Amino acid sequence: MTSFMQERGPDWTGSWVGQCVGLGHTRLSIIDLEQRSAQPFFVERDVVLVFNGEIYNFQELRAQLVGRGHSFATESDTEVLGRAYLEWGESFVGRLDGMFSFGIYDGRRNILILARDRFGKKPLYLYRSHEEVLFCSDIRAIEKVKRGSLAVNLDSIDYYLSEYSTPQPATIWKEIEQVEPATILVLDLSLMSWTSRTYWEIRNVVTIEDEAEALHEVETALAAAIRRRSFADVPLGCFLSGGVDSGLVVAMLAEQSSVPVKTFTMTLDGHPMDEGRLAAGVAQRYATEHTEIVVKPDFEFIAEKLLDYCGEPFADSSLIPAFFISKAISEYLTVALSGDGGDELFGGYQEYLQAYQADRFLRTCGTGLGGSVSVWADKVLSRFSGRRNLGAAQEWLRLPPARKMSRNMGLSRDLKDLIWQPEARVELGSTAENCLALRWAESPSPWSVSRLMRASLRTRLLNDYLVKIDRASMMNSLEVRSPFLDTALAETAFKISPKLHFKGEQEKYLLKRLAQDKIDQGIFQRSKLGFSIPLHEWLRNDMSDFVDDLLLGGDCWIYSIFRGEAVKEMWRREKESGGLAAYVWALACLELWAKSVSLRF
Repeated sequence: MTSFMQERGPDWTGSWVGQCVGLGHTRLSIIDLEQRSAQPFFVERDVVLVFNGEIYNFQELRAQLVGRGHSFATESDTEVLGRAYLEWGESFVGRLDGMFSFGIYDGRRNILILARDRFGKKPLYLYRSHEEVLFCSDIRAIEKVKRGSLAVNLDSIDYYLSEYSTPQPATIWKEIEQVEPATILVLDLSLMSWTSRTYWEIRNVVTIEDEAEALHEVETALAAAIRRRSFADVPLGCFLSGGVDSGLVVAMLAEQSSVPVKTFTMTLDGHPMDEGRLAAGVAQRYATEHTEIVVKPDFEFIAEKLLDYCGEPFADSSLIPAFFISKAISEYLTVALSGDGGDELFGGYQEYLQAYQADRFLRTCGTGLGGSVSVWADKVLSRFSGRRNLGAAQEWLRLPPARKMSRNMGLSRDLKDLIWQPEARVELGSTAENCLALRWAESPSPWSVSRLMRASLRTRLLNDYLVKIDRASMMNSLEVRSPFLDTALAETAFKISPKLHFKGEQEKYLLKRLAQDKIDQGIFQRSKLGFSIPLHEWLRNDMSDFVDDLLLGGDCWIYSIFRGEAVKEMWRREKESGGLAAYVWALACLELWAKSVSLRF
């Protein structure tokens, strides 16, 4: 199993086998580089652990434990994690601030403890039966051990067609799951019985209505989050795009640092972008050691290695640039800070603003006759101004939860129904729409926008963005830390009134207000930047023959679940007129995954 995690841990591979438990670990050395901190790590003779990630508050916890009589043989956060368990038992996980997944075997009690961080930044796959339990950071390690005894989860494929990723805690295999974020599992090995507990969740309780207070709380929490994440015994730097989030991280790290911050921006060979110019302005202002990386994608590598490394079907094409900039940065550094999470916590997407506008309409106009009159009048007035009218807000409120949650990235329900083979369609137990509606229902907030933002943490962020950055970085042995995905900062963000998050009809108003002082006075006039790749051009040119062989061949596995004529027609239309590149890429990635695990038509 550890052979599939060598990129995650190139510095050391270790294992320990007891009477009924075996633990393996591969190490990427970040803190306390000495061999004494290698894993599996024995805290006591009968307590041994394996741990993936970083505990950012380990120094504070260490001081508390020393005060309680503990002594330490290392300087690592690994030993702190183990001794925190000895001192506080299973409740210790609630004291951890970090990104992590871990397993602890306690031979004194004959139990196995598994836990995952609050946002799910680090993966934790699990296979369990009455006789056997396997857990790992890479699903491929489990799949190869259990090859031949696993069944494809068609429900996950339906979700994948909509969102380009699989829906945690489910995976592409029926028999393998992911441990939920903010969850601790305990297995009694004598009885082979499990208990599960959620140790943290975001509460949607608004307590901050004042802008000055909100700005102060956000800046203070973000500065503390950056400070905690800048501790390492290896070189550290920052991703720097032309956007608000990474710019704030760089600016605030530079304010804290006594040495120049190392920053990295990428441009795609032959693909014009504005990020380079804007990033260079931030780098110049804070005198960073700035490197601009020009990336020319290796399409053969993408098809044969990168997508296989994901372990599951994954079709968010921004994985490609994320991988290549991670590869370039890893030649200089072992740890990098990023701006991931800023949009999800502070309202950085257009659909969040749309939800806020719908909330405001409901509170101002209601849904009765008065609301209808207001909508009619506003539609008339909007014809002269060109702005969005209240009718759009009213229509949004009428959407079912799944439509509110959908990012409209992938195939619609109607298109999916056309592409599924009838026999496979009948086998679906839970569609993408069911999964999205369930996440919507989990939030009790009276604000639709708060429900949408919270639900996005367990859909868009968890299933797609965190998977993307984890795979792209760890394949290059690069650890990426996300200050915005900090416990205290996230709790602060959800205490702030949506009126402040979207003040002046602006997405991400509060972060832009901070950026106005630290990055760019004209930040409110700057349009949102997204990193788009020329997928259509790639498919029609560099990858055309490859996709032909993949999707038009007689041994195409996806024809066993999809209508072959529908797949071929989609690819034909994309080559002729475009507009379907993302759909074709999703089908190609699914077929590549099927070939990587030796599925046959």
